Amino acid sequence: MPSTESERLRPGAGQNEIELFVTKTRDELDSTMDELRERFDVKTRSKRAVESFRRDYDKNPTLWQSTGVGIVAVGAIMVVIALVKRGQNG
Repeated sequence: MPSTESERLRPGAGQNEIELFVTKTRDELDSTMDELRERFDVKTRSKRAVESFRRDYDKNPTLWQSTGVGIVAVGAIMVVIALVKRGQNG
């Protein structure tokens, strides 16, 4: 990761020093841009999220299965309540 404190070109620097400074600055900028592209790339982030989920699931599948069953149960209860209310208003 590039440093947060940029080096300054000294006053009176020669052409070689200026070219070296520009090259170094360009390399730091390229590195920063690559890092930003990776951070904001939806495909890369999605892959990482799936990989993370798989690792977590492999560590404790019962927890994830229980959570899934709970979500389905809450959804089913909501549907039943909606159908009962619809029948009463109906």
